Amino acid sequence: MGHSKIEPNFDIIEINKSYDQFNKLLEKESNRGVALISVAILDDLIEKLFRSQLLRDEKYKKTLIDKIFKVQGPLSSFWSKTLLARALGLITSDDFNDLELIRKIRNEFAHSFEDTNFDSQKIRQFVSELTSNLDSKKSIIDFSAFENRLKFIFKVSFLHGRIHGVILRLQERGKPFEIFKWAEAFEIDES
Repeated sequence: MGHSKIEPNFDIIEINKSYDQFNKLLEKESNRGVALISVAILDDLIEKLFRSQLLRDEKYKKTLIDKIFKVQGPLSSFWSKTLLARALGLITSDDFNDLELIRKIRNEFAHSFEDTNFDSQKIRQFVSELTSNLDSKKSIIDFSAFENRLKFIFKVSFLHGRIHGVILRLQERGKPFEIFKWAEAFEIDES
């Protein structure tokens, strides 16, 4: 009996392409740019994660879905998106904790008038608390000698790949959260 080829459940090529674009973008940035752009990209990716699970009917896109993510909407901030993503089990507790630390690092850069860098005491502490496998005995690379900026970029890249993979797996599943199907049964026509 012949063996059939096993296809991956998600598009690993798409994840790698996105990962490469992300890293090339960060290479040329200042420290402040790395922190700000990293969070902006993760914020956009988490929004895509939610959108992959929300009602897909075009009639809801402008009237409901887009409003959720606009300024003053319930999911307009990176913080609110990460909280809900964790509460719904879309990200792990370790990923949530790392996203919180990354948000704090971004805030240090965004709200400082000084020339902040990844070696400042507060940011160095936040980077050291990231729960990636940077210093794990399981890691094939010894990250202990890496500078904090590279550790930060590595962790953000790791999270980028993980969240992107979740999106692709959820899209492959092809259906939004089941509760929406239940809610539609009781929908009142608002037109």
